[in-house]
Amino acid sequence: MKNKPLLKECKCLHCQQKLDQINNSRLYWDKFILSKNLT
Repeated sequence: MKNKPLLKECKCLHCQQKLDQINNSRLYWDKFILSKNLT
């Protein structure tokens, strides 16, 4: 897998989808951790 800076530079659909997945998973885990801390 390419590293993140390269993914950002690449405009192909595959890399853009990868970037979305990375960002979405980070958002998901941030929320997950926050909800864990609140309970």
